Amino acid sequence: MDFYSNRYVWFDKNLPFTPKYCELIYVETEYNRYLDDFFRKLRLPASGWEVSYLPKISESLTVEHLAYMFPYLHNLSLEDCQLPITCDTLLSHLLSESAGIIRQGLIEYDEADDKGLRFKYIEILPSDYKRLSRDLYNYIFITEYDYASAVPPIGFFREDDGYADRCFDEKIVKLSEEILTRVHRLRLLGVSEAAIKSLLDVPIVISRMVIAEDFRILLPDYDIEIKMPPLVKAVYFLFLMHPEGIQFFQLRSYRDELLEIYKSLNKRSDYDAVMKSIADVTDPTNNSINEKCTRIREAFYKEFRSDIAEFYCINGGGRWSYSPKKIELDRSKVEFEDKEFLQDLQKCRTEVKHTTFVPEATTDGFMSNNFSFFKNKY
Repeated sequence: MDFYSNRYVWFDKNLPFTPKYCELIYVETEYNRYLDDFFRKLRLPASGWEVSYLPKISESLTVEHLAYMFPYLHNLSLEDCQLPITCDTLLSHLLSESAGIIRQGLIEYDEADDKGLRFKYIEILPSDYKRLSRDLYNYIFITEYDYASAVPPIGFFREDDGYADRCFDEKIVKLSEEILTRVHRLRLLGVSEAAIKSLLDVPIVISRMVIAEDFRILLPDYDIEIKMPPLVKAVYFLFLMHPEGIQFFQLRSYRDELLEIYKSLNKRSDYDAVMKSIADVTDPTNNSINEKCTRIREAFYKEFRSDIAEFYCINGGGRWSYSPKKIELDRSKVEFEDKEFLQDLQKCRTEVKHTTFVPEATTDGFMSNNFSFFKNKY
């Protein structure tokens, strides 16, 4: 199989889903028993990739999947999703100029252009069967490794105040193995997710958020509690109080505010340990803030699909950006049961004007933002 070929097929822009990267979708215009059996039994180690075989999705659908996909629909049963999922719907959106190209193979989303949605097409020939599993494994994990290697290791750049900003990217910071495995099993990315959503064509409902008197984070419209350790929760509350966003290189300005929040959530008397934790997470030369943002993302990804979770996560700007990071959730949907706690948060709220970060030059002439090679390459 030539995973690196430049053979493409185009679909119209009316696909019933938004295509995503890092997914290989098996498609066929002629039934193949060997490949049908292969993709039904395929088990790959957890990674950021998904290999989707549409007929398998409807057969493996569970109530747990439905709850993960539709947290706002209660008392769903499998009888609500009994339509078979096949390649036919997908291939009906194939542009005429691409007709006749696909027999059996994999498609991988590349980009949208003037024609429509462009996918790379990787044909599977009988001569590929024996090494198909190995080739899939190699392509997925080598590609993932190459992408991850674009992230500079700690210490590669001088760790100035822009370090945490440069390392921030929700697509690169890795979820823990436990969460990644769960997400891999439940999330059903790409066409998998879209196929399920197409069976229940209902608009997304973004739940209200209630901060209980005991500081639990509740999403009442989903009947879900989001659980986080105290320091992670304190960081989350800090960003809740700043809908305008926070620039990581200005984190030191928020140290006192975060300390007051953390002391409310964590009553432990180990003052030195508390101060060390707060100092680390508000140090822009330290990656601690990115680690906390990843733990926040895990907390939501555990409970429901990614396009809903992203409303609640800390995002903004992506890698190489010094722009403010923020939670997109409409604050009118956030309620604090303890009004005194809310007033205390408002009193200690830090007012910081957003500004442009200008890296300093080191004494040896090496600029701390000397990462243009990576930026241009990736």
